[in-house]
Amino acid sequence: MSRSSKLLLTFFVVLFFGHTLYAQNKPVPVAEQIGVLPTPPAPKPFMPGIQDVVKPPSLQLQRQYKQIEQEVDAYENRRQNGISADDLEKELLPDVNTYPVIYPGKYALTRNYWDALFKLEAMAQVDSLSLVHGIYLVENAYLDGKLPFDKFQKLIDNKVELCRYIMKRDKLPDTDLAKQYAIQKLFSDKISRYDPRTKTTKVISPFSYDFNDYMGREHWENMFVSKLLISGKGQCHSMPLLYLIMAEQLGTRAYLSYAPEHSYIQFYDPKGTAYHFETTSGLLVSQNWLMQSGFINATAIKHNTYLDTLDRQQLTALLIMDLTLGYLQKYGYDGFVEQGLKSVQSLSPDNLQALMVQANIATARAMQAIRAAGSPPPDKLKDYPEAYNLYTQMQQYYKRIDNLGYQRMPPEAYQRWLASVKEAARKQESEAISKRFNEVLKPKVTINVKPK
Repeated sequence: MSRSSKLLLTFFVVLFFGHTLYAQNKPVPVAEQIGVLPTPPAPKPFMPGIQDVVKPPSLQLQRQYKQIEQEVDAYENRRQNGISADDLEKELLPDVNTYPVIYPGKYALTRNYWDALFKLEAMAQVDSLSLVHGIYLVENAYLDGKLPFDKFQKLIDNKVELCRYIMKRDKLPDTDLAKQYAIQKLFSDKISRYDPRTKTTKVISPFSYDFNDYMGREHWENMFVSKLLISGKGQCHSMPLLYLIMAEQLGTRAYLSYAPEHSYIQFYDPKGTAYHFETTSGLLVSQNWLMQSGFINATAIKHNTYLDTLDRQQLTALLIMDLTLGYLQKYGYDGFVEQGLKSVQSLSPDNLQALMVQANIATARAMQAIRAAGSPPPDKLKDYPEAYNLYTQMQQYYKRIDNLGYQRMPPEAYQRWLASVKEAARKQESEAISKRFNEVLKPKVTINVKPK
């Protein structure tokens, strides 16, 4: 096992056994990175006996809910009172091998998630992804159906109208590059706008990076576009997604790309020149700066793990992965997660987040089987076929992740790299890129005057 695999193994063991299989108040990060099929499905059973209906919970289900709540409370009390991670892990091991059944009451509780998954799968089937609707489905499912779509769309419409104002203010034609320019101003500049109706000037601040809980450890909603629109603050997950929404609404093309633990925007000018926009700083950056994170190797470049653009299928897979991760935060691991992972990998077989979650699950199952076999030494593991097969499956997931060139980037290294974009040399480099972009955006017109 490579060094990065060992790091992942340690990370996922701690991660998997850090939460129960049921809903908890405190969300758990499933992956520290960014890190969005069948035809539109007719009503179908999700598990034997589950119908596409919502019924009031029976007395038996109410007792089950109460038991689950008591188990969660007891677990949290033990964890807060300093019970070791190993002891808590042992308590959970008997339940890891088979995921909980989705009984009717739980389906009623999670119906927004199933509806969102089916709609995203249907979008992928007919290649009709709408980012506004797709991102709304993901966030509304986590918020228990309490995010009104008309209000979400209104927030988007306000920013679209502001972009059109910027283009008119700066006397720009209705071109693709002018639209990219206007969107970028939302992330880089204060915008003063006079309202003739109220005879007042409103100053609109640019979106800014939210350093508080930027991985959504405490509040998963910090990953949301809706949170960014309401608060004006986001991170490298929500900010690029909002940029893509704006491009979609304005009728121009932009693309999502990955760097280690990060995502950013790429777009092209009419000559095919690529530009890289860093939404967290509001700057055009060079590919050289992106490479200097120190965590992009030749293997990752070869397999297009980083710096490449996502196509529509991969973007849909990203949204389904976001949906699945949100479900894990609320409800733990069950059949929905299985279905979500299958959908993601049918669209994007090399999706790192899906592979990491599967490695997480495979590790937990292998550890359980090995312990059940009496924790034999490695050279004797083949004598226990079930444990050995699960161990081999676990290794295969880590090998696939290694083969994609993934290296885990520590949070402190990520923050240093992200901050380096504002260093003097990098700002000068960014200014030079912006100058070239503006020359393409607003070409100088030479007027030839005929001699008299």
